[in-house]
Amino acid sequence: MVETKQENSSTERRSGQRVKLELWTEEVQGDETYFLHTGNLSEQGVFFDQAIPHEVGSIVSLKFSLPGDEEMIITTGKVVHAGDKTVGMGVHFVELASKHQKRIQKFFKKL
Repeated sequence: MVETKQENSSTERRSGQRVKLELWTEEVQGDETYFLHTGNLSEQGVFFDQAIPHEVGSIVSLKFSLPGDEEMIITTGKVVHAGDKTVGMGVHFVELASKHQKRIQKFFKKL
């Protein structure tokens, strides 16, 4: 499911376009792999709406593929928001190869 949404309210912490996007993302921790469900995606990060959150400031390794693109995007992110009253967490991409950033940008241009 892909649904575009532009948010820039005074309470909004993110800038730029984000899309409601339901896909599974792998979080890799050492030899362990966990699957997280996305709620939305932007060019700068992702929000997981059904995840037990890590502490704000935690670094996570993520792998996912965009709809219509089989190649995995591999990134490192920093938890910038952890659910206060709900389960979920926001992650800002901190290490994203240029080729992966371009694929995300291309995905947003298609919308």
